[in-house]
Amino acid sequence: MEAGAAIRFQTSDAVQVNEKNVIGKGAAVMGTIVDAAKKKLLRDSKVTFRLDYAEAVDGSKITLRTASKAGATVARLEHPHYSAPKGMVAAAGTPYTAYVDGEQKVSVR
Repeated sequence: MEAGAAIRFQTSDAVQVNEKNVIGKGAAVMGTIVDAAKKKLLRDSKVTFRLDYAEAVDGSKITLRTASKAGATVARLEHPHYSAPKGMVAAAGTPYTAYVDGEQKVSVR
C-alpha cells in the first residue's frame, strides 16, 4: 500500500452516549496510510496510518483520531512477530483504539 491509500476498518462494538447508539457495531471506519512500509535491510518498516471518520447511526461521519490528545494524528502498526500479507495493512481482528475528535452532532432515536 502507498501513502494516501484509503483503508477500511469496522467497529467491534457499538459506541453509546447517554445509553443511545451513536456508532453501530460493525460500522465502517475509514483511514488513510500516512507512511507506507518500505523495505529495509532484512525486514520491512512499519506502516503509519490515521483514522479519518466512522459512520454514525444517522449516516453522518464522525471525525476520529488515534491519540487521546489532539495533535498526534497517526498510529503505527506495531506487530513485532507479525508480517502482513502483501497488500494488507493489518490482520482481521487486530484491535485499535479511536477517539472522537472534538464535539460533534449525531441524530439518534
